[in-house]
Amino acid sequence: MAGKKGFIFMKKSLIHVLEIFLIIVVVAVSAPHAMGQEAAAPNPATTALKKSGPMEIAVDGEQATDESRRNLRNEYARVELAYMRVVKYYNSNLTDGQALEISRHILLYSAKFKLDPRLVVAVIAVESRFQPRAVSPKGAQGLGQLMPGTARMLGVRNAFDVKQNIYGTTRYIWMQSNRWRNSDRTLDLALASYNAGPEAVEKHKGIPPYRETREYVRKVTSLYRYFVYGS
Repeated sequence: MAGKKGFIFMKKSLIHVLEIFLIIVVVAVSAPHAMGQEAAAPNPATTALKKSGPMEIAVDGEQATDESRRNLRNEYARVELAYMRVVKYYNSNLTDGQALEISRHILLYSAKFKLDPRLVVAVIAVESRFQPRAVSPKGAQGLGQLMPGTARMLGVRNAFDVKQNIYGTTRYIWMQSNRWRNSDRTLDLALASYNAGPEAVEKHKGIPPYRETREYVRKVTSLYRYFVYGS
């Protein structure tokens, strides 16, 4: 796991990102072309996210002016940059282009499944440290360490393909979160299901007494809370 300095860096990079991104999603529903356009090189993400408030962006897609769309593109570029830098923090062997591709897919599929992208980042960081070709001793593959059977169930044909793996990872987190949505421990049970399988959680009526699973839930929730709260 990252050291204290790394946590401070990630905290500054990701704090408030979700709030900004949700507004971007609202505008993008009516202005999808704005999502894919390149913006001018933004300021460092830590500075941009501190000084940029979500209320600075017009959220009415139909009435959005050219200026508001330009602001949207710039804001989205800042968010992408923040995520890209965190991805590279975990895997410095990635090029900027590779890290940016990963970040964009995380943001895209988190929006699609209405998940906090910081949770997806935390899961992938613990699962593989953002290594697209990672394979576990048990055969789990790719960024989100999808087992072959799970990947097939999710419609993922190639778990080593970044886009497909992030789609499958995000969809599986959403499925497990939805499964336990009525519990007061939704996040813990969803993560336990992701790691050990929902059948094991059902059987034990909670987080299974497996050391690996309990440690996994602890690591992901700890990292996720740090991304959100900074502590």
